[in-house]
Amino acid sequence: MIPSILPDKVNGLVVIKNIVPTSKNKLKSPFSMKASRIVVHNTANDAPARNEIKYMVANNLEVSYHFAVDEKEEVQGLFSNRNEWHAGDGNGKGNREGIGIEICYSKSGGSKFSDAEINASKLIAYILKENN
Repeated sequence: MIPSILPDKVNGLVVIKNIVPTSKNKLKSPFSMKASRIVVHNTANDAPARNEIKYMVANNLEVSYHFAVDEKEEVQGLFSNRNEWHAGDGNGKGNREGIGIEICYSKSGGSKFSDAEINASKLIAYILKENN
């Protein structure tokens, strides 16, 4: 099973941790979770993963996700054993059972986005392997 905090490297990629404070769990990740799926979105902007997670952690919106991935690294923002509000399905399986991943640099495309997609696939492969 995927650990609640990823190791410092996953499939050769550095994993930075910037976890939402527990004081925001009621807002960002109120339920414990056993992942059964992966929900992937593109950020629709050109910010790096660290900025995406920093913004998600700092704001007081429900929107949340476990990881942001760019061309250089993966950044973890939520424990993987907590739900996220990322899938757009309310209390459905996407939000209550999904590992939420945001792929960065999707607005302009190009090599940064292509590399971010490759890195996201490495993270997804790791999650699938850890969850059999």
